[in-house]
Amino acid sequence: MNIRKGRIDDIDKVYKLYKKVSKIEGGIARLEDEVTREYVEGFIKNALDDGVLIVAEKDGEVVGEIHGYKIGLRVFDHVLSNITIVVSPDFYGEGIGKKIFLKFMEEGKKIEGISRMELIARESNQKALKFYESLGFEIEGKMRQRIKNSKDELEADIMMGIIF
Repeated sequence: MNIRKGRIDDIDKVYKLYKKVSKIEGGIARLEDEVTREYVEGFIKNALDDGVLIVAEKDGEVVGEIHGYKIGLRVFDHVLSNITIVVSPDFYGEGIGKKIFLKFMEEGKKIEGISRMELIARESNQKALKFYESLGFEIEGKMRQRIKNSKDELEADIMMGIIF
């Protein structure tokens, strides 16, 4: 397993990974038809320009990816936001998520001026919430009825952050 910084030429491999993960209930917020090459290209460019992109690669295939970036306003220039992590279901339970998240945090802390990272997770995704807490993130709030699941039920998004 190779954990490395992402590159612009990872777009197609990351796109393939996102398509795969989007088929899984709760895998990511976007549904499969909402995962477009343009969407992936956009967040990769944002992360490379003003944030961090980390991938886990095995046998030439991207099996895990995490990214985050500044949102572009000066008042938030100290914040790494829009953090998203995906791991191929074929590799669940192998510790890839933790490895790439720790590498992401290490690289994010190197960006001059960054003192905060933030993310949002579904309230029903208790596994993810516990995972983020194990990395030092704290629950900072709840946005009620913000997300609609596949059963058309509304649930809360949980805001989490870490300050260092």
